[in-house]
Amino acid sequence: MLEDTVIGRLDVHYTDVLIHATLNVNETVSEDGIQDIFEDAESELFDAVGIVKHEIAIHVYRGKELGVYGQNYFDGNDGGEMRFN
Repeated sequence: MLEDTVIGRLDVHYTDVLIHATLNVNETVSEDGIQDIFEDAESELFDAVGIVKHEIAIHVYRGKELGVYGQNYFDGNDGGEMRFN
């Protein structure tokens, strides 16, 4: 994996019973790459905050990012054309 390249995003959500994580990766990330992300997350993130494997469910999505949209994109300042209806 390239250190300066964003290949995905991991969002972690805590519930009373189980921790759910959503992993969104670029369409170019292989199954082995996803496994590497799991291992990195376990050793660098989950261990640091005390999460163990049986307490977490990771939902994985692979695809193309369409963009990041916020208020600047909807008020015409940055030329964004997508709008919330």
